[in-house]
Amino acid sequence: MISWRRTGLGLGLVSLGGVAALRYGWFGRTALPEPVEGGMLQAPGVPDLALAWLRRGHRRLLIVAHGFLKDMHWRPQVVMTREAAQRFDVLCFDFPGHGYSGGVADVGYTRAAAALCRVADHATALGYDAIGVVGFSMGAAAAVMAAAGGAPIDAVASVACPGDPPPALAGERHQPMAWRWFARLLGTRLDAAIHLEQSPAPLAAAVAPRPLLVVHCGLDTLVREEDSRALYAAAAPPKGFVELPRSTHAWPPAASEPVLRWMDAHLG
Repeated sequence: MISWRRTGLGLGLVSLGGVAALRYGWFGRTALPEPVEGGMLQAPGVPDLALAWLRRGHRRLLIVAHGFLKDMHWRPQVVMTREAAQRFDVLCFDFPGHGYSGGVADVGYTRAAAALCRVADHATALGYDAIGVVGFSMGAAAAVMAAAGGAPIDAVASVACPGDPPPALAGERHQPMAWRWFARLLGTRLDAAIHLEQSPAPLAAAVAPRPLLVVHCGLDTLVREEDSRALYAAAAPPKGFVELPRSTHAWPPAASEPVLRWMDAHLG
């Protein structure tokens, strides 16, 4: 009996250690570079959205849209945000159910795109000459959909945009309580049901005449190269394609230099 108790205790400690490693390692958060102006955006049709505005006196604004299970304080994204603030003012935000925003996350791109549209609408009131969006994974899909739907965006960089899910997983699926609890430990509040949607590739042509950059990560285990190529092929000019051969899925530090250089050339 004592042996079983020790085994159970050991497994429990290992599990907690694994969660802690993910929460403070891979999913670790850090502060955005000062000065930063924070606040909550209250807009119709979406939950309250946490915003952070890095106002540096530039005439162009870059909106950064994070991926699923991440938020604007995810440490690798903050690295890119710090570099972006040297060329642009930057507006960061948390998608619904992530970080400090209200609501719950359902993985679906439609809900994320609606939130991004509200952020873009807010950005237009700030008086910038041009507004660009760089999105990662779920944020990349949301950026393509928002721009295709007419959001006030002047350029889009899509990093590791997901392709179509396997047919057996598409549509609405109930989320087990254990998975929702695990995601909550990582900082994301999941809806009881998630919606795995098709790739936004069929909408990509509607992004034009605004330029679209498609970025593929060479070591990506979630987004295949053919998914990125399909998105690029569906898009209309002006467009660009960049492959990061040594980058894992939607890794901001690897994408920072090529994305910011491209945005600098195409935004406004």
